[in-house]
Amino acid sequence: MKKYHSLIRYPKDEAVTMLENCSHMLITEKIDGQNASFKRDIGSMEIKTFSRRMEIVEDGHPFRKWVLENIDPLELIEGVIYFGEWLTKHRRIYDEKKYLQFYLYDMYIEPLEVYVNPYESIETLQLVVNTDGMNVAPVYYDGPPLKSVDDIKAFYVESLFDGKPAEGVVVKDYNYRDRFGQCTMVKFINPVFEESKEVKKSSNRELSENDKLILQWVHSHITEERIEKTIMKLQDEGSLPSQLTMHLMGDMMKLVPKEVISDAIEEELDELDLPLSGKEVIHSINKSGQKIVGEILRRYVKQKESEVRINE
Repeated sequence: MKKYHSLIRYPKDEAVTMLENCSHMLITEKIDGQNASFKRDIGSMEIKTFSRRMEIVEDGHPFRKWVLENIDPLELIEGVIYFGEWLTKHRRIYDEKKYLQFYLYDMYIEPLEVYVNPYESIETLQLVVNTDGMNVAPVYYDGPPLKSVDDIKAFYVESLFDGKPAEGVVVKDYNYRDRFGQCTMVKFINPVFEESKEVKKSSNRELSENDKLILQWVHSHITEERIEKTIMKLQDEGSLPSQLTMHLMGDMMKLVPKEVISDAIEEELDELDLPLSGKEVIHSINKSGQKIVGEILRRYVKQKESEVRINE
């Protein structure tokens, strides 16, 4: 199964280049839910469902159950993957009526290997109208490129769901291609929902200057917010149970640190400018990050256990 195209976070170089050279802007709200998709295979009436890249085969899974009950395979375009957000409770809390609904934000044509704008497809919009619990991701803007980054950032001050601050926005131009011929989609994260922290520089004089900078980076970006987001993703995928206990720490330590550190490296590594090879930097981050993830994870799970006991 094709994984959804990674969003490039502003202000990474690729994001800046795209914004400076795009010919059109589609700006949608970034929704804090579960990345999900479905498709009808070529030559088949069977609908397949996915959470990120993992196929969902259990008919009792809430997303698959909704798809099987509401999506008519005859209304799906053959060979197209419908990507969207299956809204479940994560860090950003929405109106209760918005949950357990699917918000379509992209379509991918497998035979052509291209993304297409779902808002321009009459067939897709008819599918949305005819399907209970299916929507399109809220659109802030659709038109010529905006003149400044501040104009883009202004949108996430107010969510189109409930008027509260949005998690962020996503900017697309379906005609733009980078130097490798790939599409580029840019995300802006509202500072309210940042997964990083400002920390004081290490005062440990036994560390080298490079080690101090790496340790500072790890403390800034390996945060409880990022760990919580990762746990929710793993719970969505079925890799972790919905209720966490200290008895599961062994299993969690096999999964969570790797995912958290990989996410931080993908999103934030550009901030580190060191006279070391990429391999050396990543090795040092992994070494420091494992311990910090473990410490935060234990506190987080203990807190969740306490909340469960209080509510019983």
